[in-house]
Amino acid sequence: MDYSKMKKARLIEEIEALREKMVELERGQAERKQAEEALRESKELFQKTFTSQRDALFILDAKTPPTILDCNPAAMEVFGYTRQEMLGRKRAFLWACRSDWRCVLWTLTACFVLWLSARPPTYT
Repeated sequence: MDYSKMKKARLIEEIEALREKMVELERGQAERKQAEEALRESKELFQKTFTSQRDALFILDAKTPPTILDCNPAAMEVFGYTRQEMLGRKRAFLWACRSDWRCVLWTLTACFVLWLSARPPTYT
């Protein structure tokens, strides 16, 4: 085989390898778009669920003592603070009166949300 035929064969091999890489990249891009869409839908569902609950819900970080990262509209109504007033505050800021069973229930709900937020998410 002469030099020009070897060079041509090598170029053909390289072109085929590039085509395969392009197919892999396109497949990866399609999978990434699907994953992004699924994530967007999941976030939207969470936000709708979180804001529509009639119980006071909080998202707390896993630090000690826990800090309020977010709250739903029911939490604002129950505790009488705006969302901005509660964000960044420690959980103890929300101490509820023991004589009012509804306050105790809301405090327990907040603790349950803390417990959930400290666990890493599992997806099936």
